[in-house]
Amino acid sequence: MSSSSSSSSDGMEGDMIGAFQAEYEEAMLNEEAEPRRPRRRREFIRRDRLGAHDRLFEDYFADDCNYPPSFFRRSFISGCPVLECLLIYDSFGFRSLKINSSTLRSISIKAGNRFGSGDIEIKELVIENAPCLQRLFGLHFGYGLHVSVLSAPKLEAFGCFFTWAFSSTKLVLGSSVMQEPHVNRLSMARCKIKILAVHLYDLSLDTIIQLLAYFPCLEKLYVASNYLRQSNFWRTKHQNLITSLDIRLKTIVLDSYRGQKSEVNFATFFVLNAKVLELMTLVVPDKRYNEKFLELQRRKLQLENKASRGAQFHFTPKSNSRLDNVMNMKDAHDLDSWDPFIC
Repeated sequence: MSSSSSSSSDGMEGDMIGAFQAEYEEAMLNEEAEPRRPRRRREFIRRDRLGAHDRLFEDYFADDCNYPPSFFRRSFISGCPVLECLLIYDSFGFRSLKINSSTLRSISIKAGNRFGSGDIEIKELVIENAPCLQRLFGLHFGYGLHVSVLSAPKLEAFGCFFTWAFSSTKLVLGSSVMQEPHVNRLSMARCKIKILAVHLYDLSLDTIIQLLAYFPCLEKLYVASNYLRQSNFWRTKHQNLITSLDIRLKTIVLDSYRGQKSEVNFATFFVLNAKVLELMTLVVPDKRYNEKFLELQRRKLQLENKASRGAQFHFTPKSNSRLDNVMNMKDAHDLDSWDPFIC
């Protein structure tokens, strides 16, 4: 009985294999009968790349170029569908630059200086429409550059790294105007900027407090300064403000910290009032960086009375600071990788 069942199963399996093999052979015969399409060879196109470079230079970059700067801005920047990072470094020959781009994510501009040369210097940067823009850095705003951001809904990082007292540097976000050393026409337009890096001519707590009101979502703050001429006393002056000001800062970097009274008062304000602070980094000049200096500063800053229990305070030598590197940035790809809070 069992042998009969086994032979029956083997017969069915053999029939199935035979049927499959016959069907496969028939398909192969049909494929051979169909005429094969001839293979297309890739067509070689000889491109005059060197000539294209020469024409581009003669049209837009030569001293006696064929087209004015407005043609370049309109046809190159606006018309480039893959442009993501734009670095404008020591550019001359035009006063205003307007940007409309659906792809740009990072923009940085370094306005140069050629006093007495007669060259036309860039004075105005207008971001008319940049829906993907996230980072806007000014490497050198020392000569009265005006920056207007009309539409950049995703902008969350802004940096202004060099200002002088005699400059008329101005930032316009929508209907609000920020002009160093004061913020004018404050409008609570719900700025979504979370990262701010500023280089002040004079270290001023009042200016930073205005910026905190201007940027209510601010989480990271990088501050550098040239001089320490203000006392930055705040306990009496800002006593009423402390209870109402919502400080959301989680990360603070204070560059070139020398332990002067102005700097101590500035840093102590955040030590004692920033309730969600996670990390404060104080960048110390190499000559002052020693254990005796650090221990003295820990006492002056009253770290034992910090408002945020989980806050950490880190001292690092100036040689580790990356601000000098960004001031000499000449590659647009560095815009995405550079972070002023990595010290």
